Amino acid sequence: MSRKKGNISIFMIFMVVVICGIVISSMSIIKSFGRMKKSDYIRLENDFKSSVAKEMLKLNFYYSIEHYFKISKTRDEFEANYTDFYSEGIKDVVDEKYYSDKKISISVPDSNSPYNFVRKEKGYTEFYLRLTYSEGNTVRQSIHKCRVYNPYEKYGPDKIYLDENRIKSLFTIIN
Repeated sequence: MSRKKGNISIFMIFMVVVICGIVISSMSIIKSFGRMKKSDYIRLENDFKSSVAKEMLKLNFYYSIEHYFKISKTRDEFEANYTDFYSEGIKDVVDEKYYSDKKISISVPDSNSPYNFVRKEKGYTEFYLRLTYSEGNTVRQSIHKCRVYNPYEKYGPDKIYLDENRIKSLFTIIN
């Protein structure tokens, strides 16, 4: 009978060790999952904050288009402001004349980049701009294809009234 008690005691000790091992390993897995979840949250938060850069680009273009539409009298005068990266309309946006944020910068792609060009088509001008969002150790860079439509082509040759929705329809980010 004492032999059975010894076997039960060894079995119980073995089971306690196994259960402790399972608990300890599951705790470390849960802890690493929590760390991973926190890092995913930080990445998600930074991605959300960096999406503000795209909205800032849009705002600058909306104000730029409105400004250069008001001072232009013809289709060619308006287009002249968006013919290359050094024309006034694009330059105002790159310089963040209308809206700026110290965490966000708008720039022209590098000169050796395949994205460094301005393409004029009938009714619109297409080009790429680089957005950089930086806060602390986080830096997000993205290149966006932009398109500015000529209001004289889109809404007719006469001097027209541009309301908020029409101005928004004159600029799009394609990607």
